[in-house]
Amino acid sequence: MVPMKIAICDDDNGACEELRKILENISTEKDMIHIYNAGEELLGDISNGYIYDVVYLDIELPGLNGVEVGQVLREQVEKQHLDLIFISQKSSYCEQLFDLEPRRFYRKPFDKERIIKDLEILIAEHTEHRQSVWYEENGREYRLFLEDVLYMEASNKKIKAFDKNGKKIVLKNTLSEWGELCKEKYFVRCHRSYLVNMRYVKVYSRTEFEMTNEDIIPIGRKYEKQTREIWNLHKMEEEA
Repeated sequence: MVPMKIAICDDDNGACEELRKILENISTEKDMIHIYNAGEELLGDISNGYIYDVVYLDIELPGLNGVEVGQVLREQVEKQHLDLIFISQKSSYCEQLFDLEPRRFYRKPFDKERIIKDLEILIAEHTEHRQSVWYEENGREYRLFLEDVLYMEASNKKIKAFDKNGKKIVLKNTLSEWGELCKEKYFVRCHRSYLVNMRYVKVYSRTEFEMTNEDIIPIGRKYEKQTREIWNLHKMEEEA
């Protein structure tokens, strides 16, 4: 099971602790659940690089209300990387929440069984589709979603990952180890020095890939047959 980082944002400490205890029944390590009493605190941490997989967000917050906080979160974090779950004592907010595409809406008092069942679903989805790794940069730890990586390059005994936002990230382990981790995640080892995410390939030929960022990745002669077979399988799955 991949650990999930969860934020609870509610100015009611009693509700926060109640929800935390429910989530700890099945979720993850206790230090993966963080509590905030104001939306500004949560947004500040996310702006500083904190990453959460799920945010339980009370609507009636002081200062910025939950809807406003949710709007900022949707602007800052890609939807596929963050599940929003709103909580409230009222049920009259449905229209306001529609554009934010929340996964769930819970009324207080909490329905423990429903929350546990829904979290089990989220954990299963997270484990299957959102494979990620942690890396360190300037003394802080960040999460890298493998689905966001265009390709990895082995160079000077380092692994460099290039993501879809143009960032270059230095990772540990060998390219072979990354190949094993990513082999079921639309990646192909096409060269002794390169591992390519086929979802970001713009042009494929026998000798090279052209990526969506215009980078050219060579295909080694040793890897031509394997690359062609995996590429054809990838195309069939995309067209299915």
